[in-house]
Amino acid sequence: MQKFIEHFSSSSDRIEIADWKKHDIQDLLKRASLMITDYSSVFFDFSYMRKPVLFYQFDESEFRQKQYGEGYFDYKNTVLAKWSDNSEEIFTLLEQNLSQNCPLL
Repeated sequence: MQKFIEHFSSSSDRIEIADWKKHDIQDLLKRASLMITDYSSVFFDFSYMRKPVLFYQFDESEFRQKQYGEGYFDYKNTVLAKWSDNSEEIFTLLEQNLSQNCPLL
């Protein structure tokens, strides 16, 4: 994603597009209250800190065909995170986390 970072922007003061040249990933993980990711293994670090993780795998079939086949980890059935491939559902899961147990910084 870093090579495409100039194509991302946000008008929200709650969303920061983090450039690896300016941010330490360990510091970002410590500061964050919730993670939304697709296939990144960094979620293990986040889960270890007992923070909520949401998997949003909107392109799962294409990803499995063109990138990596199914591995040993079952993203859909884990206690470490909630999974969705649907944008409406991921927003619902996000709202649930924010209202129940995920404080905003």
